[in-house]
Amino acid sequence: MTIQQRILLELNRLEPSRLLATDAMAREFARAYVAGHPQCGILESVQENADCVLAADILRDMDKQSAIRLLGRLIRQSPVVLAIARENHPLDLNDFLSLGMHRLAEADAEGRTLYGFDLHTYKTVPDWLNAKYWAHPERWKP
Repeated sequence: MTIQQRILLELNRLEPSRLLATDAMAREFARAYVAGHPQCGILESVQENADCVLAADILRDMDKQSAIRLLGRLIRQSPVVLAIARENHPLDLNDFLSLGMHRLAEADAEGRTLYGFDLHTYKTVPDWLNAKYWAHPERWKP
């Protein structure tokens, strides 16, 4: 499965109505999705709220700290971020994991790897965090 096919699969699963494409390659992938989903609009301004952000080629010429800050800002701005990293980007797998992202697709023939962040599946609620295990203040003695 190619990176583009994997992106289209993720976008079909997410069904965004506002998709932010941060660069030329991302806009190309976004146009391929919107061709089959005319209800989705492509945003080009980072200032607009999006259901999903697609960042394809923005990490290439950045230093590590700038790349982490940019991805962190995109993650805070949108509940879903799909980022494509090429071979010559400054971040490694641990940097993506530290941002709460996970690898969605391995490197393809062009050296592109797909990472994703989804706020809805970011952290599952542990079993102990429910009313059954909560403290009962009425049982406490002063």
